[in-house]
Amino acid sequence: LYDNQNYVFRDSFEFANDPRAFFNEEDPAVQRIARRFAENLISTLVIGLEAN
Repeated sequence: LYDNQNYVFRDSFEFANDPRAFFNEEDPAVQRIARRFAENLISTLVIGLEAN
């Protein structure tokens, strides 16, 4: 469907100072990074389609 060996996705995230809060943030953190990744990938695909 889509292959780009040069595609790189990076983002910054803050970690909780309290270890108990860290584990409470795991699910929301995964959701945030999945959403940001999907937004970035769709933008890349749309820009690629517009360039062709």
